[in-house]
Amino acid sequence: MKADVRIEAYRSEFAAAFASLNLEWIASKFAVEDADRAVLLNPQGSIIERGGSILFAVCDSDVMGCVALKPLREGVLELTKMAVREDHRGHGVGALLMQAAIDEAQRLGASSLVLDTHSSLHPAIALYHRFGFERMPVGDSPYRRTDVSMRRRLGASA
Repeated sequence: MKADVRIEAYRSEFAAAFASLNLEWIASKFAVEDADRAVLLNPQGSIIERGGSILFAVCDSDVMGCVALKPLREGVLELTKMAVREDHRGHGVGALLMQAAIDEAQRLGASSLVLDTHSSLHPAIALYHRFGFERMPVGDSPYRRTDVSMRRRLGASA
């Protein structure tokens, strides 16, 4: 990974990259669902204005990847819409985004992070495990493709 990769917070000029990065990978593996569109086509209203955060891995003006923290309930954020551009996968961008997301979740005062994923996404699940996420029973997910749910506790008891 290039040494000059930095993490930047959401700005409106990143909205198109947020949508395209996620729509590309989701469409390549699954059907894009209404729940995806609701977040990806309105990140300001669905995440930022609700007290969440979207982070981007950027090198120069090139957006390499992104991750969102969507408020679910008091103290709980959903780690969602994590994507790394195909030509940057396998170079540590996902790990950089994951650590930044955990740090941001703690800054926002969350006590835990949860996520929904699919069992076929082996590299993603390995990354989640590496960063302390543990499987939990699958709950009410807005995504039909969800067959794995995970949680990471934050703070002193993590």
